[in-house]
Amino acid sequence: MFSTTRFLAHTPFLRPKFYQQVALMTGALLTLYFSAAIAQQVAAQSEEINTLTALPVTYQLQQDENTVEVKVHTYAETGFSSVFVNHKEVVKFRATLDGIDPELRAKRTASRIAEFVKQENDPNTIAVNDEGEATVIKADDAVLATVDPETAEQAEVPKARLASIWSNYLRRALGADPFNGELKDIAVPKGFKAENYEFSGTVMKGMASWYGPGFHGRTAANGSRYNMYEMTAAHKTLPFGTLVRVKNEWTGKSCIVKITDRGPYAHGRIIDLSKAAAQSIGLTKSGVAQVKVDILKPAEVATRNIGNS
Repeated sequence: MFSTTRFLAHTPFLRPKFYQQVALMTGALLTLYFSAAIAQQVAAQSEEINTLTALPVTYQLQQDENTVEVKVHTYAETGFSSVFVNHKEVVKFRATLDGIDPELRAKRTASRIAEFVKQENDPNTIAVNDEGEATVIKADDAVLATVDPETAEQAEVPKARLASIWSNYLRRALGADPFNGELKDIAVPKGFKAENYEFSGTVMKGMASWYGPGFHGRTAANGSRYNMYEMTAAHKTLPFGTLVRVKNEWTGKSCIVKITDRGPYAHGRIIDLSKAAAQSIGLTKSGVAQVKVDILKPAEVATRNIGNS
């Protein structure tokens, strides 16, 4: 006769105690695995910190007939650390990233820049690459510096924007033109040169409209004669002469305009474009469009808050 008790007695894997033992063994193995992984990670980080600590703070490099100096400076009062190239501040680290403090991050970046110069690489290859949480400054496939969210937040500049500023500071310090890809190959006012300007970080969003034939030839608010075929615009408060990039978010097209007039006064509109500007971004038929307006500033004007002080 079949006995359940006898069957369970000879079938240990069906007993509750068996599963408890398996669970305990599995937990112990997982604990050992993760403990080993954490220990390995800590050891690797400790080794990296020791390596970075041993790096020099100044490099003197010969490039053709010129000497390139790469130097790290740490600000005692804040703990921030910067990298200078030829006496120009190119990056300023403000936060610890992956256990590496600002000074060691600066030493690592200085070492990478020095190696880049030593290899006689082309500074025109320096560019920005977005890699999720962090945005990096690269030269070909080599990472020169990393912009983390905390540093960008403390600098009061968007992460991608800060990376663009740092990369242009570095390009200029090494003799290359700044990279302003977003300001090239679009309609611009006469005499505008993309390499002379960069984004200020001030952005406005709203509706744009345009004005043309009824105002052509009239005196604009700045005293000039309004010409609807020039790349100009009206804004309620921006100083006359301010240059802005206007992006039509419905078409994806952009242009650069100079503020010469006041307006628009219709509710919800933030900028009134000339006919030429409106045509360049596909706004004339719709009459209005959702736009993003970026205020530009001269490239040589540095912002102390983000480096290049």
